[in-house]
Amino acid sequence: MNLDFLDRYVGLDSPVHRLDARVKVLVVLMCLSLWVTTPPGRWIPLGFALLLLVGAAVLSRVPLRYLLARSLPAAGFVALMAVLAPFRPGGEVLVRLTPAVAVSEEGARLYAAVISKAFLSVAAVVLLSSTTSFATILEAMERLRLPRTLVMIVSFAYRYLFVIVEETLRMKRARDARLFGGRWLWHSTVIGRMIGTLFLHSYERAERVYQAMIARGYDPGIRPRQAQPLSSGDLAVLIAVPVGVLGSRLLPWLAGCR
Repeated sequence: MNLDFLDRYVGLDSPVHRLDARVKVLVVLMCLSLWVTTPPGRWIPLGFALLLLVGAAVLSRVPLRYLLARSLPAAGFVALMAVLAPFRPGGEVLVRLTPAVAVSEEGARLYAAVISKAFLSVAAVVLLSSTTSFATILEAMERLRLPRTLVMIVSFAYRYLFVIVEETLRMKRARDARLFGGRWLWHSTVIGRMIGTLFLHSYERAERVYQAMIARGYDPGIRPRQAQPLSSGDLAVLIAVPVGVLGSRLLPWLAGCR
């Protein structure tokens, strides 16, 4: 099995790759917190976040096309889940579909903010995983004293994601061997059965793996290697990036105070 869709660019050498993993995890967590809590309609912080991500991607030599290909599907999923947000009442009516249903200005602003935040958040996580090996990320999470249960769940999700993908590819080969067309609406029932079967197989395999791990004395803790002190460059990034993101968020408020 050759699945490098998560670790394809981890082996590159760049200033972003050489940053301490603890700094990158902390910076991503702080940026996500500031972006998610940005009120709808505040586009300056989100624009600064986009420039920050593009600059980090260029500096790390991770292709922007790869970053978009991994981030846009998640933003599309969020857009589908929040499809009712534009119909939230408030502000000027932009498009009236029926006498009782209309796209409002506030709803459109909220919808655009939700999609933008989802895209930026996923892109930041993708960039983190593309510049740091997953084992190093887990070690950094353990050193930062993040909840052990969270670290364990993330570790299992990463390890068994490849197993699930391999199972999906095997089911797809079996489906294609039966001359599956997939061009008509009634073919969607086949996709639904595949998803259900994949879920059941994954659940059963997880139960078997867990029982085997318990029988072998599984310890959920992660034993990180000896931590190296942060360099001056690491400290500068740890301070400058969150301060810049926070400053971009406070900029409209500071301009209003004048």
